[in-house]
Amino acid sequence: MRKLILTAILTVTALTGCAGLSERDQRIGSGAVIGGVAGNVLGGGSAIGTVGGAVLGGLVGAEVDRSRNDARYRNDQRYYDAQRRYDECRRWNSRRYCDSRRY
Repeated sequence: MRKLILTAILTVTALTGCAGLSERDQRIGSGAVIGGVAGNVLGGGSAIGTVGGAVLGGLVGAEVDRSRNDARYRNDQRYYDAQRRYDECRRWNSRRYCDSRRY
């Protein structure tokens, strides 16, 4: 019974402790946890496998976050470029002409 109560308390504490993290920190933490579990399983329960898996998982999580932010920046940049080209077209041409063009 004590183990069950202790496990419940630790679980609640761990889950609420991550509530204020940013998306980046959540991705890195998730990668580290998944990598740690995978390293533990593949390493036969060794501490080196667990730590190595956690480090690799954290690095993969950071890389995923970086690539997502790069893609979001590229999409925003494309939108602003198209808006600028449309505004430039409207400066010299009619709305009908500019609306029929592809930016």
